[in-house]
This record gives sequence, structure tokens and C-alpha cells, in this order.
Amino acid sequence: RRVHGSNFTPTMMEDEHCGTFYQKDCYIVLKNEVNAKDEFHHFIYFWIGKDAEPDKMTCAAIHAVNIRNFLRASCRTVREEQDDESDEFRSLFQPPNDFQIMEGGYGQSGVKAITKQVANQYLFCLSTQGNHTSMHLVELAPESLDPRYVFLLDMGRALFVWIGSSCTPTHISKAKFLVEKIKENERKQYSPVILTITQGSEPAAFWKGLLVDDLEGFTSSPTEWLDVGAIKRPNLYTVLITQQGNQKYFELPNVDRTEWELKASQLDPRGVYILDCQTAVFVWEGRRSKKILRKVACQMADCLLNMIPRQDEEAGIIIEKQGFETQFFRSFFSGWAAEKLVNVDYSSKMANFDQGVKTMRADLSALFGSRMKPINMEDMENERYFYLEDIKKRWCFVFNGQKFIVIEEEEIGVFYSEDCYVYLTYLMHPPDEDEFEEEDEENEDGANLAEFKHEFWIVFWQGRDASNRAYFQFNMEFNKSVLSELITRHMNALKKILKQPRLEAEVSEPMREMQQEEDTMFLVSLDQQVIVHRGSRKAALSDMPHVPRLYSVRTNAGTLFTRCMEVDCGASQLNSYFCFILSVPFDDQMEGEKEKGVLFVWIGDESEESLRQVARRNAHKIIVGKDYTIQEIMEGNEPDTLFWESMGGKLEYDRMADWLGCVKLFRCSNQHGYFGVSAKYIDIHQDNLSPNDVMILDTGAKVFLWLGENATDAVVKLAYKSGITYLQIWKRDKSTRLLPTKKGFEPWDFRRVFHSWTPWQIKLYK
Repeated sequence: RRVHGSNFTPTMMEDEHCGTFYQKDCYIVLKNEVNAKDEFHHFIYFWIGKDAEPDKMTCAAIHAVNIRNFLRASCRTVREEQDDESDEFRSLFQPPNDFQIMEGGYGQSGVKAITKQVANQYLFCLSTQGNHTSMHLVELAPESLDPRYVFLLDMGRALFVWIGSSCTPTHISKAKFLVEKIKENERKQYSPVILTITQGSEPAAFWKGLLVDDLEGFTSSPTEWLDVGAIKRPNLYTVLITQQGNQKYFELPNVDRTEWELKASQLDPRGVYILDCQTAVFVWEGRRSKKILRKVACQMADCLLNMIPRQDEEAGIIIEKQGFETQFFRSFFSGWAAEKLVNVDYSSKMANFDQGVKTMRADLSALFGSRMKPINMEDMENERYFYLEDIKKRWCFVFNGQKFIVIEEEEIGVFYSEDCYVYLTYLMHPPDEDEFEEEDEENEDGANLAEFKHEFWIVFWQGRDASNRAYFQFNMEFNKSVLSELITRHMNALKKILKQPRLEAEVSEPMREMQQEEDTMFLVSLDQQVIVHRGSRKAALSDMPHVPRLYSVRTNAGTLFTRCMEVDCGASQLNSYFCFILSVPFDDQMEGEKEKGVLFVWIGDESEESLRQVARRNAHKIIVGKDYTIQEIMEGNEPDTLFWESMGGKLEYDRMADWLGCVKLFRCSNQHGYFGVSAKYIDIHQDNLSPNDVMILDTGAKVFLWLGENATDAVVKLAYKSGITYLQIWKRDKSTRLLPTKKGFEPWDFRRVFHSWTPWQIKLYK
């Protein structure tokens, strides 16, 4: 059946067209089989074209479920996407109706298509009168610039703030704040870039935005020509319906006012108003206004636009909804309701900033706290032992891009940074010791297992480079159907074994664990076998060329947080206090055979025995399904032929890790409405570096000030003062300086503190 977007229903296809799919359509495929007992077995698929509209995709999924319910089938509906079809789906189509995909589509969408709008370019003059900042639309040309004012060039995804040479600091500050409100309230979906430029330092993109085609030999000399006081005041009309006898008339009277400025209180939520400011005509629709008034207002605004001569030929009609007005419209009114403040600081002088700091609220208590003591190893081992004893069964799934599939037991604890995993753990907690001692000898034959506490623990693990698609499918379908069915089936079997029909189990809420931010109990359940590869599992299992891979086995806070993570394959990554695993595949690999190679377990001279044991255990887990030989080598006994050549040659590396016991990471942020500093001492990782904040990293010998790309000027300056205060509190040596660095330019002394540092993913904007 082909799904039609016009009426949202599927239609039966002709037999000769079966197997032909169009890219803009969606299809539902039903396969019926009859077994020896004359029982029907149904298989339902819905196919999604890569150019299909959202309404067709939704209808295909809904009607596939409706067909399953109508047939009372026990099967599941299977989603098939173009260019990613399963072999079972393709095998349904045999000659002469082979599977083929055609361009185009059979029907149009049943809803209004969402097309990408091209943003128009506007030039506004921002003038200040008292506490009010107004926006005046001027001609899009270099001659419109006036050195006494601030101009805003709106190019959609970029906002240029042009500052004239004769502008006052107050004028500049208020104009910038108005532009920031435009970005926060009107352009959230675009995240535009605000570029502040001064007169005489304009880039080429600014002049191109002002329609200057030939930049060679072009010179601009703005003059004082604009008289804001002479600008004609805007006219505000209200749309009314009057009745004389049986006839109804529409009127457009002026709104009475005694002052030059309009007031927001003049706009009634039950009415519709038209504001004519010469350069544009606004139609303001109240929240409680009638539909007939809105329709008539648009027609009247069109007549008003064409009836009065205007200097700007491109003047148009702008619809404004109550509660969602643009700053351009609000600038004509005084006394508009105060909006949420944005975190912007445009202080131009350090003296003014220092004066404001004295009265600003700040929380710097984290700077005074000492580093946390290491976790008690004995308590940790006892907790790990008892917790592992309670684990009775575990199911593991990985998202392959289309659905969750089961993975084998030997892959438990093996992760890929581009994949997502689901762990379902069944635990049986014994009763309290007092109750357990009072029980009779029936405990020995298992009759009192019903007294145990039964619990199911669900964990969703997401890699650093994985998308959120798997988490969406986990919440929408997998957790509610597959996992619930699996838990019910297991408990039903347990009820029959224990003969306890009322046996119940506690199912915890699913926990979303991000890479290197795992919960303590989740790490305990994996028993120090956490291996994180870079890339995806699908690519690792393919026949693509294999390259040497280097894994670092280390911890920042006790053996509980020990991980084996892939790092850049280079000799500079080595450290005498850690252990490393180097996987070197052979070049002469045969198709159809297991991958062959050598696995080196590199033991640092200063590494602890616990790290060495973890490295040996993880080495056997890495080569599961491969034909590798394991060679354990001590530091200084490395073979030149395979070991150093695989890492690009022998280089100098760190032989000390004195920063391990003194690392402190402070986050400087104003997320709570005031400036505050929070600290993290154990298990720090790269994702702790927030792009909206400033971080202070103390490695013992050096103190770094890391600047996030979106950090405001106020946070940067306060963080710098906090860093200076931190050095003074702990009486650091006078030679210790606060070393600034920013995202993407971190030195090695900074990066080595974080386990498995990866290059930042830089977002490019046109």
C-alpha cells in the first residue's frame, strides 16, 4: 500500500507496480504465510523514502500499527529506510517485480510544506531618547550611515552592529543591549552571530550587505545627515466593527494620544491595531481578538500601504502576535513590560568594572576548600564484592543505526564512542541480616528466595560522538515494549519456579549515562572492565583497513574509576605511571579469516599493580574474535620493529605524573543568576569543560584559565579575578602565573590531565 499525503490514508497498489518505490513516498508492505496447521503468520513493514514529507512518514507508522491490530497479529512493525533496507525486506520482491527506487513521488503532502525562508536584509538606525531606544528603518546603502548613531545591519544569521565615531558610551551600551535582546528573543532558531564593528574598520561582508558590489577603490565617508527628531511620528489605528441597522461597517480610527510616544497600555488584547511608521506597516493581533478583525486588518493594511506614498519601495506588512512582538515593533512604544535579562556585559573600562564587582553577588567558597581525600580502597572493594554478588542476569543491547540488537556476553563492558548501549541488569538483594538469621533451614533449598528483594536496573549509555536518535527511540519504543516484555517474561518464569504468583520486582527509572560520566554503581557492575573504542561498532566489524590502535589504562580517583580508553596512537601519549595496550594488525590479512596481529601490553615502571592487572584482563577482552598474540613488555624493553614503528617512531614522553594527586578543576559560571565557582576533584574529563563558562585548572605546577567560546565578558573578568584570588589564598609561588588558554588551543600540559583527550568538533557557519 502507498500512503497518500492528501487524505492521510493508504491505497492498494497494482500488482505490476509492486517492488517500485518512490523517494518522496512511504509504503506499507504486508506479507502473509500459512503454516502446516493452516495458521496465518503476518509480517508488516513500512518503508520511508529519504525525501518523504513528515505527514507521510507519520501516517505510514500509524497505519502499519492499525493493520497489525486489525489482523490481531503478534508480530512487530518493522521500519525500513531508503538505502538501509534489511535483507529480509529486499528478499520479498522477486522477478519480475524486483526492488527498485525511483525519483519523485506519487502524491503531494497533505499539510503545508515547510520551506526554507531566505532572510531579507535590513538596516536600522538605533537612537536613544532618555531611557528609550528606538529603531528606525533606513535605506540599505552606505550613504545611510551617520557617525552620531549606532546602526544595525540585519542579515538573518549575522547581525552587524556599526558604531559611529561620534557615539556616546551610553548610546553604544543601550544599542548593544537591544541587539542582544533581538538575538535571545527572536533568533533562537538561527543562533546568529553578533559582530561589533567601529567606523573605519568595516569588513568586506559588511559592505556587501549594504549592496556594494565593487569593493575595489570603494571609500566610505559617513556624514551627519539624519535628523531623528524630524522623523514623522508613527500613526496607530484600531480596527472596529460598527453596525447601522442591518449593515455592518469596518472603521479605522486613530488612537487618541497626547504625547509623541505611544504606550504599550494602549493595546487592548481584544482588539486588532495597525501601526504605520512610513517604512513599514504593522498589524498587531490581540490574544483575544476575533478572527474577522484579523482578516479585515490585513486587507486594510494593504490598502493603507498602497494608498500613502512612501520613500521605501520595499516597505511591507509585518504581522505581530501579542506576546511575540519584535523589538522593531516594541521600539515605538514606551513602558513595555520588562523582559528577562540576558547575560551580557559591555563594560568598556576596567575601572567601571572593578567598581561594579564590589556590589556584585558572588560565591567563591569552592576556592577555599581543600582537595577531597581518596576513596577508601577497603570500603570500595567490600561494596564491589557485595554488589557483584547480587547481580544474577544481564541483557545488553547496542543501537546499530536502525534498531537495538542483542550483543554477546563477551562484549559486555566494550563500548564505542559513536554508539549507544542499553544495559538491563537483574539483581536479587538478600533480606536484612536480622531477618535472615531468624529464617529456618529452608534457606538452603532456596524456598525463601521470595523474601529477597528483586530489582531491575536499566542504564542507557551514550558515547561522546553519538547522536541523540538512539535515546529518542529508546524512550519512544524500546523501553516501553521490548524491555517491559523482557522483564515480564522473566518474572513470570520466576513466579512459576518459586511458586509465588504475587512476587513483584522493583523496576528503576532508566538512567542516562554519558561517556566518562557513568554512575558509580554502573562502573562497579562492570568489574573494572570498561573499554571505550573510538568510532562505531559497525565500522569495526566491517572489512575496512585496520590500523594500529593505542589504549590508555589509567584512573584519576581509585581503581573504581579505572578505564581502558583509546587515545591518539603516538609515543608522546605514554607515561611511566600508567599502562598502555597497543594493537598492531598484520598487513597480509585474508578475506573470511579472523584478523591477525600482535597486542602489546606496555607496563610503566611506576604503575601500580592494580593497573597492571586491569590492563592484562582488558587485553584479552580487546582481542575477542581476533587471532592476536599477546606480548607483555616492560618499559624500556620495547621492540623497535613493531612497537615504535606502529606509533610513528620513538619520541620523548612523560615519566612523571605528579599532577595526579593535586588536580583541581573549577567552573566559573553565572548560571544561577549570580557569579559562582564550583569544584570537581575526581574523575574529571574533557566534557566538564563547558563552552559557556570559564574553567580554572590547577595541575600543581601550573594554573590554567580556560576560556569557553560563548563565555561573556563579565564571566571572563570575574574568573580572572577568582584565579588571582586562588593563587593568593593557597600562597603559591610568585613565579606561578595564571596561564590563559581557549578551546581548541590547549597545550599538552593541559590536555594530559584528561583521560583520552580528543580534538574538538569545530562547527562551521557560512
